[in-house]
Amino acid sequence: MPKYTCERCLKEFSQKSHYNKHQNKKIPCQDVKGKIEEVVDNIINQKLISNKTNYYLNNNMKTTHELGQYFTKDDGLKNKVLEFVMNNPDVILEPSVGQGDLIQIIYNNNKKIQFDMYEIDTKIKMLDDIPKNVIYGDFIEVDIKKKYKTIIGNPPFVRTTTGNLYIDFIEKCYNLLENNGELIFIIPSDFFKLTRASKLLNNMISHGTFTHIYHPHNEKLFENASIDVIVFRYCKNNKLKKQVVYNNELLYIINNDGLITFNKNNNINNVSFKDCFDIYVGLVTGKESVYKNKEHGNIELLNGENKRDKYIFIEEFPSTNEKINKYLLSYKDELMSRKIKKFNEQNWFQWGAPRNIKTIKENIGKECIYIYNLTRHKNIAFKGNVNYFGGGLIIIIPKKKINLDNVISYLNSDDFKSNFMFSGRFKIGHRQISNSYIPDNYL
Repeated sequence: MPKYTCERCLKEFSQKSHYNKHQNKKIPCQDVKGKIEEVVDNIINQKLISNKTNYYLNNNMKTTHELGQYFTKDDGLKNKVLEFVMNNPDVILEPSVGQGDLIQIIYNNNKKIQFDMYEIDTKIKMLDDIPKNVIYGDFIEVDIKKKYKTIIGNPPFVRTTTGNLYIDFIEKCYNLLENNGELIFIIPSDFFKLTRASKLLNNMISHGTFTHIYHPHNEKLFENASIDVIVFRYCKNNKLKKQVVYNNELLYIINNDGLITFNKNNNINNVSFKDCFDIYVGLVTGKESVYKNKEHGNIELLNGENKRDKYIFIEEFPSTNEKINKYLLSYKDELMSRKIKKFNEQNWFQWGAPRNIKTIKENIGKECIYIYNLTRHKNIAFKGNVNYFGGGLIIIIPKKKINLDNVISYLNSDDFKSNFMFSGRFKIGHRQISNSYIPDNYL
């Protein structure tokens, strides 16, 4: 029997009429999917932090980094920005000029160009060789009526309550482009895969295309920070083909609901993973050091291929196991202070995100595929059977009879992995795998 799954709350229905009624109700359901993606992002970011390759602030960073400022010192990045300026502009907008690194290389190449420059930090000392007509203030808040033929920049990389500030910069600059205008930015390379950017990307692709992308796959290009970045050129012209020169290779741009991928072939027979697989994220304790326990563990969790670990899991406290009760009580304060969700006297013993546990129980033993959400392994997917599994994995369960070996061979191929590689690290989430395509000849 087919199942119908709500995209927001992930609730499943066996009858389409019940699904349609749920979709059309006046009060929208809770956005569980969005919260799940946020939790997965937190897990991945914790892994990045543990590897000392995080995108966030480091205790030794200066005030400039607290503002998300990472000055462009790498010659490769600066030269690509210069190379991507193709509109022969008289005036260029730079919304976050910083020290003026990008302005300098362009100005040295063509001193006739005028610059409109914005900067929020009045303490920054400008480089000597650039024009000093800078407007100090918050670019996002400034009301700008003028349209531009060319906009360049290295916007601030800093988290906000709604996502990341650089996305707001891209959106505002996109709206300031003339028809056929070009936008050239240095940004984190996962931009094309972010849920927060999907609406903007849909809009940009509808009215133009990314013509050039440079991806050095080197997270060490900024001082005191590990950030994998790209340089992109976008042109606001909807008559252009959806093709991009990506690291000097001509690729097709594939857009699936704001998830952008780049492929050698424009295969019209591609199928979305979500159309042929049920896709779920793993269980998260919120305190591995407490729950992962060989002595007291009462369930087994799959954390990788051939990697199973014992964990403590109880659904109510006190449980029937006195040893587990005593052990968990000794860590009560630590468990109460977890940030993954709010804990109180009634739920302090629970896991942080025991997501999809009911679905896992209902499908125990079925054939499936597990995908690492963050790994440097050559193979990012492996076949198995449905079991309890950890937050470092995503499970895909076929909706119909499918040759899973063929699917795994595609997932482990460079054609698939290359879209989710960042400085040698594979990184993917629930939404990314759901909206990715697979050629139908693999099914």
